[in-house]
Amino acid sequence: MINRTGALVLSALLLGMVTAVAAEPLEWADLAVEERAILADAQTQWAEMDAEQRMQLREGAQRWIAMTPAQREAAQDRFERWERFTPAQREQLRERFQQFQALPENEREQLRENFQRFEELPAQRREALRERWRQMDPEQRRELRDRAPVRQQRPQSE
Repeated sequence: MINRTGALVLSALLLGMVTAVAAEPLEWADLAVEERAILADAQTQWAEMDAEQRMQLREGAQRWIAMTPAQREAAQDRFERWERFTPAQREQLRERFQQFQALPENEREQLRENFQRFEELPAQRREALRERWRQMDPEQRRELRDRAPVRQQRPQSE
């Protein structure tokens, strides 16, 4: 039977072992076969990557493995669209994403709902709205945003 001091020492040793294992860099051979297949393009740079980069790539491979074929196709489409953006467009998207993340959750949810309603419109109506937006100057756009009704937050089910 382990006394209290022994239990504390054992806990500290186990924690130290877990920390040491977690600190070891993830080696290529540590990846599952399916992960290596997905990350094959990164194999030649793997040794130069830091532990954080390796873990991020592994987590991405694991997310890919967990996706349905339809989710994979959608992700591939988004990646190809991203690849066509200029560096300036990518930076602008990153900034907009950071602005979105900085909003309160209720405002982010409202934007998601508005986007969903827009996506559900017929294609012709969406294009007409896009064209109307393109023809507005920045002041007109600001006025339109300011006039937009703020919808009541739906009650959360408990």
